[in-house]
Amino acid sequence: MLQLEDAAIWCAVIDSLELGIHVVDRNLCTSYWSRAAEKITGYAGAEVLGRQCCKQQCIHGTPGSTQQPCACPLRATMEDGETRHSHIYLRHKLGHAVPVRARTAVLRGGKGEIAGAVESFVEMQAEAGESYDGMAALQGIPEQAGIPRSREYVASWLERSVQAIDRDHQPFGVLQIQVDQLPRLRVTHGREATEALMRVIAQSLICSLHSSDVFGRWSDSAFLVIARDANALALELDADLLRTLAKSVEFRWWGDRIPITVSVGGTMARPGDSLQLILPRLAEALGRGMAVGGDRVVVVEREDAGSKLGLCTQ
Repeated sequence: MLQLEDAAIWCAVIDSLELGIHVVDRNLCTSYWSRAAEKITGYAGAEVLGRQCCKQQCIHGTPGSTQQPCACPLRATMEDGETRHSHIYLRHKLGHAVPVRARTAVLRGGKGEIAGAVESFVEMQAEAGESYDGMAALQGIPEQAGIPRSREYVASWLERSVQAIDRDHQPFGVLQIQVDQLPRLRVTHGREATEALMRVIAQSLICSLHSSDVFGRWSDSAFLVIARDANALALELDADLLRTLAKSVEFRWWGDRIPITVSVGGTMARPGDSLQLILPRLAEALGRGMAVGGDRVVVVEREDAGSKLGLCTQ
């Protein structure tokens, strides 16, 4: 008969689950890290045990918001004792963000005092099942490679969307995401490093896209997003979320940590628009952000082009 009071038995039970389990003490130092937590984040238990959670693998934010990391739900739960359910990002060891659904709760000692906290989490892409696979198929992104489609693929989607806009009267948004550091990185570290960086950024951005979005490589240093169901406000919020996610990427090459920022230019495509109008408007928006040092979002409407800024955030 199993002796259920044996701690090793409970550890074996937890490690058999596909649910990541993260336990911290009163100082937010990790005291338990399950097998599933290792699989989801890429961090082995030996790499996180004894370390404060907010100083290692965590990026905490809410998908669809512009909340800056790190608003740690474990820390908040420890402070007020409240159980929380949230959608957050955890930084994978390879550098990209992993979206998870998490629950945090306090652990109490024999006298009722708060002795620590536990966070359980499950990867949202695995939980989404067919819906997530459908997004990958739409975008043509290999599920595990995290490599977006080519410029030709995205350009084809863009052209078809423009052709349909007058017929369907359905506006859509376009975002161009430019990695600010890429030209310098190519000089200092070579093309292999820049391609590795673009793959890591792509993996982080993909997790925040909507199921109807089309995402692909637009140039050596830029991605393009076609937000097919977006309005102007949603496009602005999505653009700033993408900027924040890219900035949170942890990328190292031969031991060198490479800080990452992106500039995002965007515009809404409306009835009467054409590629000859949309692409220059998009380039103008992106150029405005890069001209002031990058790490900016600039979204312009059709009437804004050539005059005032539509939106500029840092």
